[in-house]
Amino acid sequence: MQYLCLIYEAESIFNSRSKEEQEAIMGEYLAFTGSVKESVNFQQQV
Repeated sequence: MQYLCLIYEAESIFNSRSKEEQEAIMGEYLAFTGSVKESVNFQQQV
């Protein structure tokens, strides 16, 4: 069985956040994505 993880926030909400909040959110997203890619659970579709 395969699953898809969708991370979404409306662009208007994201843009209403401060630059610091946006950078923190993106940092958390990139850290999460990196950990998934490094795990044995990641399967890249080609």
